[in-house]
Amino acid sequence: MFISKDEISKLVALLKNRDISLLHACHFVDYVSYLKQKNIITKHLAKIKNIPLTKFHTDQIYENLHLDNHISLFFSDYASYFFKTTKGIPNFFGPVLLNIKPEALLNAEKVIVYNRSIADNDFNNEIDSLNNLDRIDKLFKYPANSPFPEKTFLIDELTEKNGKRVFGPEILAVFPDNRLSLKYISLASVDQYIVKFKQLSIMADSLRYQTSFTFPVQRRYCPSSSSIKLLDYIIKNIENIESLDDISNLIPEEFKDWLINIKNMEKDFIHYIKYLKDSTYFPIQNNQFLDFGSKSSEDNDDLNIFDEILSKINLNQAVSIIKNIANTDKKIAEKIINMIQ
Repeated sequence: MFISKDEISKLVALLKNRDISLLHACHFVDYVSYLKQKNIITKHLAKIKNIPLTKFHTDQIYENLHLDNHISLFFSDYASYFFKTTKGIPNFFGPVLLNIKPEALLNAEKVIVYNRSIADNDFNNEIDSLNNLDRIDKLFKYPANSPFPEKTFLIDELTEKNGKRVFGPEILAVFPDNRLSLKYISLASVDQYIVKFKQLSIMADSLRYQTSFTFPVQRRYCPSSSSIKLLDYIIKNIENIESLDDISNLIPEEFKDWLINIKNMEKDFIHYIKYLKDSTYFPIQNNQFLDFGSKSSEDNDDLNIFDEILSKINLNQAVSIIKNIANTDKKIAEKIINMIQ
């Protein structure tokens, strides 16, 4: 566990030296909530503020360990294996992968680094916790002075177990007010689904454009054309898929090898389909995000406070405020003149 500012600064320096981006995957429901809140938020905050977030089967594990007020970040891209090889499955945590700058951790009050994900069946809170920088540096396959991207590669056994892809090392961080600012996003990479005749990445970028954030949004790099075809098949038939049995009766012959490869991942596949339906596919189909530009309850609270303050100022104070504002920008001054006239 890293608590002091000095310890966290050294951890950030290690990650930056290795050109590491911290990764947080989410569904569209989560992505829209983050944009509205201007922050990645914890499950704890979402619960007490009634903010929509995907309810994952892993949530209870974090809550039982009193970690639901932490934000979860990963070192490795779980879904990259699927998009490179057409083996395994995409990330059930969501098709929008947020790349976070390590500097975000400088705002954290506490940082815990584990050598495996808490969702792993063999996870042990004490054994898997890494308490010094040397142990964290040893998570990586090659020395820090290796060229990019080799310097970012984790040792193989951290991302694969018994022939099955796993999430690998996880960072859990406590941030003030349970919020990590979106200003630390360097890139949003979006899986290549098409819903309602539109690329998901285009929808994600359109939503981002309505905010003050400028991080780039792009379609995920996908070396395997078979993976894209398979995603397209899944999303077109998703309303009729719940289990591997459902898809095995529908899938074209060219994907039979993929089906055999994921036989030992049935639970993960069921979760993947359920969350994709409930938190990305159906919300988009049902136009759930059309009101994205409307004010949140917190925005309304801010306006109510502003109205209360305005009601207390006198004429001289109002004139002084208008003069100060007008002096900052000629266009504002012209707008004020037009409003008065």
